Amino acid sequence: MAISNVDAVVTASTALVALFVTFHQITQSNKQGLFNHRLSVWTNARSLMNLCEKNRHYLEREQESPDLANDLSFQFMTNNAYLYSIGPSIAHVLEQDYQQLLLCKLTELQDLALEAKFVFKGDLGKSLSSFIDSYHSLLFSMYQYQLVLNHVEKIGGEQCLGLDDACESVGEPEERQKLADARRTLLESYNRLIDEKVEKRVEKQCRLR
Repeated sequence: MAISNVDAVVTASTALVALFVTFHQITQSNKQGLFNHRLSVWTNARSLMNLCEKNRHYLEREQESPDLANDLSFQFMTNNAYLYSIGPSIAHVLEQDYQQLLLCKLTELQDLALEAKFVFKGDLGKSLSSFIDSYHSLLFSMYQYQLVLNHVEKIGGEQCLGLDDACESVGEPEERQKLADARRTLLESYNRLIDEKVEKRVEKQCRLR
């Protein structure tokens, strides 16, 4: 074999090896990126699950009268590192600075729900996404309900109405039912994750291969 042919073979072999190494590095980088996304989503989802477990009594509660402790329940349902920044918003409804923080976090939850659907395969992604979206809906419903309660207090004071009459005048029973529905939906989606042994399934998908 001529020297020029040998050089050509060596050059081609070197190029193939370099191409293989590059492909392997890209593959590993993609796997690491997916792992990081899955870990981030799961860390936040698990923190929400922990809050559901700690506040299960609230989620299971039947509310047949105005929920005057709604603001306190909101504090409990946001009492972790991921949501703590919006806890004070329930005591400052419609105040711009607090409302902006709340809206940003609610949007972040919606984005997290969408991300969960894409980074986890199959039904696992759908279940996690549904749970996170249900949590978002509950927090929004609690905030909306607090607006109604504040209006009840204002109307009651201005028109000297009793609690029941003031509630009826502003549609509180309907908003209370919406809040109860949001609680039930979140509880159902949380229980579904527990029944599906979601933690083990997440760990399986998070393993790097």
